[in-house]
Amino acid sequence: MGSGGVKLGGLDLLPMHGELVIFAWSFLVQLGLPLPALPMLLGAGALAGLGQMSLPAALMTAVGATLLADTIWYTVGRLRGSCILEMFVRFSLAHEASIRRAKHLFFTHRVWCLIVAKFLPGINPLAAGLAGIFAMAPAEFFMDDAAGALLWAGAWMATGYVWADMIGTIVHDIPRIGAPLLGVAGVSFIGYLVFRHIRLRQRLLQRLRQPRLSADDLKRRLDAQAPTAVIDLRTALEVATDPVRIPGAQLVRPHELDPRQLPPKGEIVLYCTEPHEATSARTANELVAGGLTRVHALRGGLAGWRRRGFPVEELRRAT
Repeated sequence: MGSGGVKLGGLDLLPMHGELVIFAWSFLVQLGLPLPALPMLLGAGALAGLGQMSLPAALMTAVGATLLADTIWYTVGRLRGSCILEMFVRFSLAHEASIRRAKHLFFTHRVWCLIVAKFLPGINPLAAGLAGIFAMAPAEFFMDDAAGALLWAGAWMATGYVWADMIGTIVHDIPRIGAPLLGVAGVSFIGYLVFRHIRLRQRLLQRLRQPRLSADDLKRRLDAQAPTAVIDLRTALEVATDPVRIPGAQLVRPHELDPRQLPPKGEIVLYCTEPHEATSARTANELVAGGLTRVHALRGGLAGWRRRGFPVEELRRAT
């Protein structure tokens, strides 16, 4: 394909290298890199509408790249299990609350989670990883994931195809602005997203400055039979993939925790599996604001308890 066609501003490589750019860009986006997918997909659709690219070939290329990226996360999830969740939350640009909602969505609606995640920046790798962690059948995963990839790429490419003339007119004037200026704007936008993520994470950690209780201290209290209520705040998916708990812990969802049902005396210890104990620390803050005092998040959560070699209780036997 020659370079004499319409050039889409910062995507000048698209008319020249076509499917190669679509494949690489789609792969990196769905792998989790903070790249904007919309301009590339709209541009591919517009080029197809202007007769400079095959729409079916562009669509199948984007779907293939997405399936490859998702297969990588799916395989990592099957091989590494729940460890992938901790790694993803620690390095993802997505907010912890969004990730927790994604876990719940996958547990209740697997198909919809794989489809919707394609449209949510940073969440798609988690959905594919969860499919592997939760041992979703490979055939079911590929079928549902392909449907989501087809809808994701098809919706934006079809939009570009329909509005090809208008998009072509707009991008024809982009060179007047100057490619360097557009490059600076793009880098600045990505830098802003990263900076915003860091600031939000810092503010979150400040809000979560709730006194922690170490695993050793909790073990001593339990061995001494001191009044202690241990609350497991993990999601249903996390419990299903790792069906154990600290002996005697109560399984309660954060939104279902009623302070009136907690003992007014003794220690209340909350734990989860998220980095920085985000859920348990946030819930502890809410309980303290509600009038309870001796409330602590367990430092390191369930993983920290296990690292000390302390016993866990099989939930199948406990229930």
